[in-house]
Amino acid sequence: MVDENEQQAAEAPAPQPQNDAEAQLAEMRDRMLRALADAENTRRRAERERQEVSQYAIARLARDML
Repeated sequence: MVDENEQQAAEAPAPQPQNDAEAQLAEMRDRMLRALADAENTRRRAERERQEVSQYAIARLARDML
């Protein structure tokens, strides 16, 4: 006597390694692109903050000279 779940499992196709690898590749690519975007955003933010600090320092120097 074969259990109904066992019969369905036997009929279901086995997962294909190629599909699993492609899914993993897509996930890793997505993670890489997100990490690169995060690094670029961090670089831009640091550059903007550096410029703001520089401008503030110049404005403060000019105000102190008056």
